[in-house]
Amino acid sequence: MKGSFRRSLAVKVTTLFLTVLLLAGSVLAVGCSVVTMVCAGAAGTTDAAQKAVAQEVLYRYANYMASAMVWSLPLDEYEDMPFTYEAVDETGNMVSATYQGGAYLAKATATYMYNYYPYPDSDTSVLRQMSVTLYADTDLQGDGWLPLAVQAVTVCHHYRWWLLALGLTLFIAAAALTVFLHAAAGWQPGEEKPICNPFDRIPFDLYTLLYAAIGIAEIWFLDEIGVNMLAFGVALAVLGVVDVFLLLGYTTSIATRLKTRTLWYNTLIGRLLRLCRSGLQAAGRHLPVIVKAAALLGGITLLEGIWIYLCRDEVDVLFGWWLAAKFVEIPLVLLFVLGLARLKDGISRIAAGQVEHQISTQYLLGDLRRTAEDVNHIGDGLSDAVEARLKSERFKTELITNVSHDIKTPLTSIINYVDLMEKQQPDDPTLREYLEVLQRQSARLKKLIEDLIEASKASTGSLTVERSACRLGVLLEQTVGEYAEKAQLGQLTLLLQQPDEPITVLADGRHLWRVFDNLMNNVCKYAQPETRVYLDLFRQGDTAHVVFRNISRMPLNITGDELMERFVRGDSSRHTEGSGLGLSIARSLIELQSGTLTLTVDGDLFKVELTLPIQE
Repeated sequence: MKGSFRRSLAVKVTTLFLTVLLLAGSVLAVGCSVVTMVCAGAAGTTDAAQKAVAQEVLYRYANYMASAMVWSLPLDEYEDMPFTYEAVDETGNMVSATYQGGAYLAKATATYMYNYYPYPDSDTSVLRQMSVTLYADTDLQGDGWLPLAVQAVTVCHHYRWWLLALGLTLFIAAAALTVFLHAAAGWQPGEEKPICNPFDRIPFDLYTLLYAAIGIAEIWFLDEIGVNMLAFGVALAVLGVVDVFLLLGYTTSIATRLKTRTLWYNTLIGRLLRLCRSGLQAAGRHLPVIVKAAALLGGITLLEGIWIYLCRDEVDVLFGWWLAAKFVEIPLVLLFVLGLARLKDGISRIAAGQVEHQISTQYLLGDLRRTAEDVNHIGDGLSDAVEARLKSERFKTELITNVSHDIKTPLTSIINYVDLMEKQQPDDPTLREYLEVLQRQSARLKKLIEDLIEASKASTGSLTVERSACRLGVLLEQTVGEYAEKAQLGQLTLLLQQPDEPITVLADGRHLWRVFDNLMNNVCKYAQPETRVYLDLFRQGDTAHVVFRNISRMPLNITGDELMERFVRGDSSRHTEGSGLGLSIARSLIELQSGTLTLTVDGDLFKVELTLPIQE
């Protein structure tokens, strides 16, 4: 309801006219009160106010009568006026008089100066004057401005305080309505936000010049009719009301422009500056940096040359200009250097992996700002790509985990039923062969599912890690002992080399054993028979290194990074059993324990190196 009331055009128009009326009444009431008090002066009486007003009116009459007597103009309209007069020429002689002496309300004297030519054929003139003194009757009667002005000042002075109070009250009411007009400016029915009307769309500087032209025209018009008191008074009153309308229209237009944020935007000067800026920016974007730098240095050099030429004879002034120029140049150079350093630091951080880092563009100018914005956009693109990659990895991991769990349930049933069938000990040898194949393949599938689940947990970090002091030498000896028989069957010789001093790391023994187990399984599966397998343990600084080296049975036409991927095996023909997850699981388990796993392939040499932080 409040918004509809504020948007109504009828309410705005009514408020506008009511505001003008209240302002006019306020000015009239306060003006009458103040004028009468000023006329009363220090005496503060009604008689003093009457006398001051009568003197002002008499002076205007006297000025006209003096000129009329010089040029023999008719004075019929002044014969019935409630005043008498005396006219004296430049010699002091009485020219004409109706004043007989006695009491009078007020008097005023006006002197008219003119040039008199006594000889018709000569340019010689004599300066003469006519002085007229008017005496107002004590009891003013009749028509005219004099009785009217005296009667008006009498009434106004009697009610001066009431008029002042009335004027202030009307002014407060007009101010409240003015505030409402400015609050309602720009709001129109059916609109959700303020909009500009056709007048508000005029460029503001042109709009202001239009109002200034109207004001100048009003001043000229009043000056032209200033000799006619009646016309001047009527024109002043009418123009005063018109000016109030214009002032309210101007200020409400400013309010609308401020609400719509078009006060500066919709100006001819603003449009010109934006056009120049767009042109300079377009030119700057297409100019090489070297050309811009050359133009800037050339301009500075030209200005310095002009200063030197103009101040060549004044060393003090030249030094002052030079010092002032340096006060401007040095901060600009420092600002450019700081911006360049900020840009360099931001690029280095993004290159180091902090893809979410944003370079602040505050105080950066020109090409530096644009370059920083471009780098920030690159960082945003990298962040989006990394986020998409991580999301894809998480989705694949969840998919593998869910599918593995779904497969594990029916697989368990298959294994159980195969066991039950074997316990029946069938007589048919073909059936027993089929059961052996089912048992072997179901066990292989079970192992693959377990590896999938473990790889998924390891890559997502959901495995629990319980770290404790673990001696790597002892664990490697256990591993060698565990796989001695299997290595012997593969015609492999295991060689363990470790320092005399024990090396202790803070790790989870279960996960570390699983890493060694996966690596030794790969060795036994893919190592060339009748070769040696080296297991080396040594310390380097604060890090323990474990190295597995063996010669591959099959040619390795794949890189170490590719072998670390999931479901990749050294035997590309897939003749051997295996899931291709062993190395991936091992790397994830080592990384969970703050270690690293690197794989190197050099011809047929297969080398895996583990690093773990040493516990002192």
